[in-house]
Amino acid sequence: LSNKARYAAEIIDFYGMHLPPDRDLASDQTERVVETEKWFFIGTLSVIEYSMPLLIGSRGSQKLKADACNGPFSSFLVIAEAEVVIDPNEKSLLEFSSRVRNDLIHRNGVSRISATMACNDISFDLVKGEMIEGHWGMLSDLATLAIYSTAVIIEDIEEHWGGKDRG
Repeated sequence: LSNKARYAAEIIDFYGMHLPPDRDLASDQTERVVETEKWFFIGTLSVIEYSMPLLIGSRGSQKLKADACNGPFSSFLVIAEAEVVIDPNEKSLLEFSSRVRNDLIHRNGVSRISATMACNDISFDLVKGEMIEGHWGMLSDLATLAIYSTAVIIEDIEEHWGGKDRG
C-alpha cells in the first residue's frame, strides 16, 4: 500500500511542483492526475481485499474465512462486523469505497446508485447514472481513508483475537 501511495504522490506532486503558480494544468495533465488517482484508488482497494485472508488467518468462522478468500467482499464485510473484526465505521467506509471501485471498473465510472459518505469533514457523493466525480483528490482521499481503515481493522483483530492465529 505504501508503494502505491508513493507512486501516486510522486506523479501528482510532479504536476503540482512543476507548474507555475499563475497557470492551471492543461487538460491532458489534469487527465493524467485523475487517472493516477483512479489507479491508486483501485489498486489500494484490491490490495485490501486480497490481504483480508492473510490478516484473518485461521481465526473466525468458516463463512468469514471463505468470504475473505472468495468474496463477495460485501458479504465478507457483513460477517466481519458481526464477528467484531471490523467496526461499523470501517465497514461503511469499505462498503462505499468498494462500490466506487466496482463502478470505476465495471461501469466506466458511472455510479450505479446515489450515496453519500461523510468522513473527517469531507463529503463523498455519488449520483446514480452520473460519472463519479468530486473535489480534486477525491479518489486519493478515499484510498487514504481505506488504508487508515485497514490499520484500524488490524488493531481490532489484535484487540479481539490476539496477535496470533487461534486455529
